Amino acid sequence: MKTIRSASILFAIAAFGVSITAQGRITGKVADVIDGRTVTIDNGGRMIKAEIRYIEVPEPEQKLSSTVREHLEKLTLGKMVEFRPHGFAGDKVFGQLFIGDLDIAVQMLRDGAAWHVPADRSGQGREESETYNQNQVLALLEKRGVWGISGLKPAWEFRAEKAERTRLASVEKKPSSAPVNSDQAISDASRKRPARAAGFWSDTNPWLTNPGPLMNGYNAASKTGYVGTSFMTVKEQEGQPLDQKTAVDVTYLYKQTEGKGREGSFVMTVVSTAGQERFLKANNITVIVDEKNYPVSKPKRTMTNEGGKIVEKLTYEMNKATIEKIVFGGEVFVKIGDYMFYPTSGFQLLLYNMLQVAG
Repeated sequence: MKTIRSASILFAIAAFGVSITAQGRITGKVADVIDGRTVTIDNGGRMIKAEIRYIEVPEPEQKLSSTVREHLEKLTLGKMVEFRPHGFAGDKVFGQLFIGDLDIAVQMLRDGAAWHVPADRSGQGREESETYNQNQVLALLEKRGVWGISGLKPAWEFRAEKAERTRLASVEKKPSSAPVNSDQAISDASRKRPARAAGFWSDTNPWLTNPGPLMNGYNAASKTGYVGTSFMTVKEQEGQPLDQKTAVDVTYLYKQTEGKGREGSFVMTVVSTAGQERFLKANNITVIVDEKNYPVSKPKRTMTNEGGKIVEKLTYEMNKATIEKIVFGGEVFVKIGDYMFYPTSGFQLLLYNMLQVAG
């Protein structure tokens, strides 16, 4: 499939009459910057509209839209670039833009001029996605660009809310030709309410500043909430079976007190998918920082069989001091039974941001 896809891209480029290198890469000078992630490349007199993949920038109606476009202009206008195409959409090609060894998308993220599109939405490779996310987290911690404006939502969320408002407006204008019973009236009324996430955690915490890439939710009635990293895969040890996968999430569960901040606890969840049980007999967790061991309490363990694979879920409660050791330690490892992994720098930065929420 990969070969077919690459061949299709090269065929499409050739059909447009574009000169490319032997590796299927477009070279040329940036002649124009259309928006915060789209440029026009002069490829030997042929103008190619190229969109940078894996990032999104503020929509025209959002704050910083023109500022981000000007930033991309300063980075690229009039400079020789290399564009690595991944595919086509309408009249433009999309892919990755480089000036020398500099990935422009990474620079935009580091400068706070863009949001990183999560890998589960974009299909980006794990290692590259982690690099992108690490640069985004650095911008977040420094409150650069889009992270310096409270309430500025990622472009995909802004578009979704805009589309929902349009849909609701059309529902309100649509005349009803048939009688409606009371149950139907209640259903219609609920659809006309402002769109928001469903469920227990669907409220907004007015005392919580922008948590950036951390997952979050709040319940106004109970004044409880959470922020979490979402599950991130870890690098498996050498010699482990190829079908063995491990993912880790850390979540801070808290009680909000008006005027007194937040009080809560940290929970680490480890999920393993493998051909056999890995953590039945030995599942105590130890955080190792600069060769010093810091044991953590025993976990709650559940196990299911999904499609012939054993899925184990281990849940550990951790104190703030242990999280701080993971974030600020030099050489950090996490050991579960005989299995060991190390947190990536991107994971540590997310935990740092979580500590700021915890206060």
